[in-house]
Amino acid sequence: MADWFDARVGGHADLDNSTSGTIYRIAPKGFKSVVPQFDLNTTEGQIAALKSPAPNVRYAGFTRLKAQGEKAVPAVAALLQDKNSFIAARAIWLLAQMGPAGIAKVEPLLGAKDEQTRVIAYRALRRANHQVVAMAQKMASDSSAAVRREVALSLRDVPFAQSGPILVEVARRFDGKDRSYLEALGLAAEGNTRASMPRSEKPCPMARRSPKLERCLCLADLASQCPRGRPCAQDPHSFHQA
Repeated sequence: MADWFDARVGGHADLDNSTSGTIYRIAPKGFKSVVPQFDLNTTEGQIAALKSPAPNVRYAGFTRLKAQGEKAVPAVAALLQDKNSFIAARAIWLLAQMGPAGIAKVEPLLGAKDEQTRVIAYRALRRANHQVVAMAQKMASDSSAAVRREVALSLRDVPFAQSGPILVEVARRFDGKDRSYLEALGLAAEGNTRASMPRSEKPCPMARRSPKLERCLCLADLASQCPRGRPCAQDPHSFHQA
């Protein structure tokens, strides 16, 4: 636990001229701290560092394994089976940045049963800029709203000629209640919809209250899920309802 010293509390006024504080360790009585030792010159030591809860140690292992490239892929891929889901997630993120052999280990995870694994795999491959549009097209109909949100976000800077049909597929599956889903669709459609999507002659009054909703309603128009001209939903976070 960390605390800093100041002459008063609140108000965001830094009156601490010494810029000092204290780090407290909270531990059971009789606890003795042991600092783990890592040999970062070996693959085994780098893997051990990657497993560390300390961000700086974890980073040291990550960067050295990444620098090894495909040579270290088998050792990192073994972590995909780790019982600790956080360590497995670190392996996914790293593998996507380790060249074709690493990417080949991550791509099958887009079909994993666990939705969080699919989300991590999607994010990792997007971070590696690996066939983002093709991947988005494949995952746009995923059963998980979390995955589909990632699809939408990944298309924000993709020209509408490429992203349009994929975003329409994602919009079809909006349940009208998920605020995070709406935000993702709005971000994805920003800058693309005005010139590329048809506009209603009678703008929706609820849409005027939310620019993101207006953009998403345009997507819904194309998806034939938003009959414009009919009464608008009372919930400003949802699509038109028949």
